[in-house]
Amino acid sequence: MHQALYRVYRPKTFDEIVGQTQVTEVLKNQIIQGTPAHAYLFSGTRGTGKTSCAKVLSRAVNCLHPVNGNPCNACANCKEALQETTLDIVEMDAASNRRIDDIRELREQVLYLPAQLKYKVYIIDEAHMITNEGFNALLKTLEEPPAHLIFILATTEAERIPSTILSRCQRFEFSRIDEEIISDHLEKIVQKTEIPFEKEALDSIAKKSGGAMRDALSAMEQVIGLGAINMDTLSGVFGKVKKQELFQLIHALCEKDGVKALSIFHDVSSAGKNLSNLLKDLIEHFRLLMVLKATGQSFPAELNAEEMEFFLKQSKEISMDSIFEVLDILLEGEERLRWSEAQETVVEMSLLKILYGSSEKSLQERIAALEEKASLTWFSKNDRENNVLKSQEDKAVSTTIQRDEERKETVELSKEISERDILEKEKSISSKIEISAEVQQSKEEVVEISPEEFNFGDAPLTEEEKGASKDIHLEQIWNKLMEGLKKEDPSNGALLMFGELDRMEDRNLVIRFEGENAFQKDYLTAKERKEALEALSSKILGKAIHFVFEEKPGIRAKEEKLRKFFGDLLEIK
Repeated sequence: MHQALYRVYRPKTFDEIVGQTQVTEVLKNQIIQGTPAHAYLFSGTRGTGKTSCAKVLSRAVNCLHPVNGNPCNACANCKEALQETTLDIVEMDAASNRRIDDIRELREQVLYLPAQLKYKVYIIDEAHMITNEGFNALLKTLEEPPAHLIFILATTEAERIPSTILSRCQRFEFSRIDEEIISDHLEKIVQKTEIPFEKEALDSIAKKSGGAMRDALSAMEQVIGLGAINMDTLSGVFGKVKKQELFQLIHALCEKDGVKALSIFHDVSSAGKNLSNLLKDLIEHFRLLMVLKATGQSFPAELNAEEMEFFLKQSKEISMDSIFEVLDILLEGEERLRWSEAQETVVEMSLLKILYGSSEKSLQERIAALEEKASLTWFSKNDRENNVLKSQEDKAVSTTIQRDEERKETVELSKEISERDILEKEKSISSKIEISAEVQQSKEEVVEISPEEFNFGDAPLTEEEKGASKDIHLEQIWNKLMEGLKKEDPSNGALLMFGELDRMEDRNLVIRFEGENAFQKDYLTAKERKEALEALSSKILGKAIHFVFEEKPGIRAKEEKLRKFFGDLLEIK
């Protein structure tokens, strides 16, 4: 009967187990000293030698003539174990024997002495599949086992084993096997079969295995069926993209040659290549570029001189930011590929993102754009430097629309200002904006003015324009004041926006607030705050001004009148 390659070449001694010396050395010493533990837990990823090591250990503890901690595989006990005819070494799959009834039956069986061997050994594979009740039933046996009993638990998910079980076992972690070790081991095995092979193909199989020796042996056995182990047979069996095709595709991506890149991709896809392998190869390529760019370390041993030259040249032409961006796109594409049926479309999208993605904009440019957008939430971005509109009627309509838009933009922000934040801001302003020498000087430098003296246009206004454009003058004054406060004191500027400039009386700017905005009016009316705001506004306008805050007659004013008339008899809801 044919046996799989990984079973034919399963290790028979600790020395034959490759890549796990941190485990085998300890176990060998225990055998030499005659101090084996009563319970072991072997954990690690698939194909790293857990079950093979458990089999070797079960023979070693029962071997009549151990050799340097290894079983001799020649005595009667070892031969029975190798032929699997002994009843004293029991292998069981926890996935199918996980219930509490199975564990209770096991607990009854372990009480009996071994029939032939020194120790009765139970190898429980996939131990994490045992239920909590099963573990509880096993707990007492693990804690106080009979002298003739040894448990070996193997699992790929040690985190699912209860801590009460872990504390009663000697735990050994099986690590992923290095790719170079796997490749060398495959070479030793294939040399025994006398099948022609290429070292590059073995290296590729080792890399594909992901550190699992069993996966590597299974893959190699599949390729052996074609009569030779080389890159062509490997490409045919696993849909592996040849390095020449891969390098051509990467060169086209870096040169932003979309036509060539898509042409190469479609050739690869139509040839039945595995698209998941293509993305993995691209990710690995740019990962090597990233490491080379960052550290300048040497290349993997499987790269030839031509490939090394390609990497060196490319690392000089591509920036680290571009490598990060490409890796992000490829990793996102790999994740989508797992769940999508339209795999060709997913890979095409990833390639096109690399070719025509957001590389034109640097990260700094995107941040600057976001900051500019955020700053515009205070005030709408208007062109306030236009000359007087041709028609007074159009100007009045435009003014009303602009004012409504500005008020809408700031109303949501102002709602978020709590009284606590207002008090903190008031303290900060009081400490920062006291009537300093600079503000006093600015007060002395400004000139007393009348409303007609304000002019922000390119040329002085005529007497006719002065008489006809009173509203336009007020709007220009208001706009310039808001622009200045936006830069110098945006917090108070936002509150002032809830009012509107109603008129000018001598040096007084009369700002009127709706009744619903009385809170903003009261806040700005505070003496120190009002004086600081007047000083700053005078500096912005270049003229000495004062503020008069008024409240438009509204619901609150009507309530006060009714209360005065009716007194306490009136209950307003």
